[in-house]
Amino acid sequence: MEGEQKTPEELENHVNKVIGNHIRDQRKKLKLSSAEVAFRAQISRAYLGRIERAEVTTSHFILFKIAKVLGLDMNHLYRDAVEDVNHYLRKFLPHN
Repeated sequence: MEGEQKTPEELENHVNKVIGNHIRDQRKKLKLSSAEVAFRAQISRAYLGRIERAEVTTSHFILFKIAKVLGLDMNHLYRDAVEDVNHYLRKFLPHN
């Protein structure tokens, strides 16, 4: 999707997928169940599943808690979406 112009909804969905994939991948790498991660992050297992499947856009605070449980830095969650977000924002931000 990099390089092509997305609608705001497409970009949001893309970022949610990137985040969900990183969370799921790290959870599996650590051999943690979704129930264990959800318990430690103080959210429901169902909500964690919705985040991993990119069905919701969640708050940064919840992402921070999940990242902490998984030993990730917040930047890691977004790393594969940065270029797409920057590409989208270039049309709105003044040139520096």
